[in-house]
Amino acid sequence: FTRFDWADAWSTIPYLGMDAWDYITVGVAFVIVVIVDVLKEIGYPIRKVFETKPLVIRWSILYLVIFYIIFFGAYGPGYDIIKMMYAGF
Repeated sequence: FTRFDWADAWSTIPYLGMDAWDYITVGVAFVIVVIVDVLKEIGYPIRKVFETKPLVIRWSILYLVIFYIIFFGAYGPGYDIIKMMYAGF
């Protein structure tokens, strides 16, 4: 980590073991984080706007985010329901 090089970073991307859907998921999450960060930086009251929405809209958004994280974070081509992270120890 002492000598970062963009060429090395780009050359390792194909070997991360991710498929197209994984890259799309990472891209969407990155865009959301950047948008929220920019809005907070310019002083847009994201939380207050969210709190003024009707209860059904707020809970729908929260459930969408939770299921997005669960579904796209856990499942994929290498997902095995029985294999645990530290099963080899």
